[in-house]
Amino acid sequence: MKDWLETWLRNIGKLKRLIDQKNALDTQNNDFRKRLLAHGVDPDAFLQGHVSPRDIRNAFHDYNARSMRHKIDNLIRENINLRLDQRPMSHTRRNVPHAGASEVPDLFANGDPKVSIVIPVYNGSDYLADAIDSALSQTYKNVEVVVVNDGSNDDGATDAIAKAYGDKITYIVQENKGVAGAMNTAVEALTGDLFCWLSHDDIHLPHKAQTQVDFLRELGRSDVMLFSNYSLINSDSEVWHTSQFDEELLRKTPSIALMRGFVNGCTIMVPVWALRKHMPFKEKLRYTQDYEMWDRVREDAEFVFQPFTSVHYRIHPGQDTNKPEASEESNDLWINMMDGRPESEMIAISGSRHKYFADLAEFLKNTPYKRAEDHASQQAEAALDVKVSIIIPTYNEDALAADAIRSAINQTYENIEIIVVDDGSTNPMTQVHALAEASERVMFVSVRNGGPGAARNLGMSLATGEYIAFLDSDDAYLPTKVRTQVHAMMKSGHVFSHTSYHVRYPQGRIGRGTLHSGRVSGEVYVDMLSGCSIATPTVMIHRSLVTSGWRFPTDSHLGEDILGWLWIAARYPILGVDEPLSIVTWRDDSAALNINKGIDGVTYMMRVLYTHPYHHLHSEAIDKLGITLQHLMELRETARSHPDFGKVSSIINADTINAAFGSDADRPVLKKPTRKVFEISGAYDLEGRYQATCKIEKRPKGAQHV
Repeated sequence: MKDWLETWLRNIGKLKRLIDQKNALDTQNNDFRKRLLAHGVDPDAFLQGHVSPRDIRNAFHDYNARSMRHKIDNLIRENINLRLDQRPMSHTRRNVPHAGASEVPDLFANGDPKVSIVIPVYNGSDYLADAIDSALSQTYKNVEVVVVNDGSNDDGATDAIAKAYGDKITYIVQENKGVAGAMNTAVEALTGDLFCWLSHDDIHLPHKAQTQVDFLRELGRSDVMLFSNYSLINSDSEVWHTSQFDEELLRKTPSIALMRGFVNGCTIMVPVWALRKHMPFKEKLRYTQDYEMWDRVREDAEFVFQPFTSVHYRIHPGQDTNKPEASEESNDLWINMMDGRPESEMIAISGSRHKYFADLAEFLKNTPYKRAEDHASQQAEAALDVKVSIIIPTYNEDALAADAIRSAINQTYENIEIIVVDDGSTNPMTQVHALAEASERVMFVSVRNGGPGAARNLGMSLATGEYIAFLDSDDAYLPTKVRTQVHAMMKSGHVFSHTSYHVRYPQGRIGRGTLHSGRVSGEVYVDMLSGCSIATPTVMIHRSLVTSGWRFPTDSHLGEDILGWLWIAARYPILGVDEPLSIVTWRDDSAALNINKGIDGVTYMMRVLYTHPYHHLHSEAIDKLGITLQHLMELRETARSHPDFGKVSSIINADTINAAFGSDADRPVLKKPTRKVFEISGAYDLEGRYQATCKIEKRPKGAQHV
């Protein structure tokens, strides 16, 4: 290896060590940073006063060691420039008021909060004593028990049982109003800070209240509804099943709790302030009044799943939920709940509107709610027709851009809009203007030159489609590109996808090559740090990424697309479609081929990744870029040492060409005048020696030089 190359690599090593000394923390702190990213806590927002230190600590409530607290505090004080996503963040939201709401009270401001356990009962003499006993047997002592007799007509049996407890309970008798009416009476009468429901035929396990209060204290939040697992018991109180819900799923998407029927009302603990804000329970609802109320309360207190068993839930023939009329009311509830979600919540739950409704239809197949199932299926089908925005930045490439626009217009998927952003062209764009005037689906916007990243960002800000695709002005779509890709995304629920693609290289090869980049799929963030094969004209995203703040970096024209993909891959799984659906044009000066541009690009990416507050944690993956860099520099040194080096205009990476076209692809027949380039390939032999092959190839004289 040449001396200068060794010196350069040593300097890179020194830089890396200095960066590691500044940024590297111990294993616990590395884990903290990863969790920081996953939970969406932004240190920048904290420094601006939008997030409190307590909120950040509470987001990671299982890190209680004093040393860890110290490291977290140090990290908070650093000005780390993290750009984080805005997905719903379980366990991390601040106690801030909703618009028009009063300040969220601190449940622990006066010590241990009082828990009010409410038991509505109607003709419940068979099991009422067991329910009351379980409420009074809570290990948490600051508890009141409120029993509302909703007009029982069982010859005083229910009344006698409740009165036997004397002043141990608050006992209220009223005329029959249904469960909702009994709950309204109880909530008006209770004096506690936290509300719990206990059906007269169910049982609270002794540790329920204590475990939930302790969890809330540790969480430091007063704006959540806790729910948990439960056991099913029969008429003889024998346990025959215990639920075990998916903790990871419910942490990432807490709003799915109601939409999959995970919430058993008797497991809930909800702040009284949030419940009273949404009172009353709707008395016209005889069977679904609980779910309808939780659906309203979640606007102020999101669901948080606590993975323990808190309730014995009794299944017996006399339950109201077994009555035929309950099915119709439940159908209405499910339809109202599924249609009432904003699009952002549908995306958070399932990744697309289509998948949201399709998943619900599949879930409802196993229920008696046929009408709701049919409604979900119809909505899923309707959601397959969504608008796709295609963004095309261009600069001084009128004819090529016109071809790209035509390939977009000719898509078999018709619900599209095409946004062409002229990035300060100095040449006439006559053909592009003509296409924009001829098609209502084409929008033409001209701006001052700011680079492709800024142009794409402007296009995204103008886009009205639910999905956004990108196309460069010298590339093209195959006719089925948009239809194939958007349907794959809608059905899988991914918010980012890319495909394999064809390559055309008119300066150097005849026909089309193919790169199967679409095989890259799933949780591939770390692998992408070592090398990203995603081509921008193959990418399609859901607009939720844009509304959450994602943009292409604009501080450099090198690798702005790759840095954008890494931002997404660090947060979401990506969908790869291994079908060539785009045609990407290569030139001798393309970064994919030109050795000098490749070296500049890899050097820049290594510098950015090693100094990034999150990416640098995966330094081993970034180190592999150093191997790529070394390979490129070896190729360049081999070319420079060739006796004919002074006769060539470019050094081209033949390995990349061969990957797409094969080594035997035909070259174009050229007429004079021509210029010369080096096509060079290389590899290490079994003994570790670098072997390179350098071949002079001819190119058209008018081709771009580097």
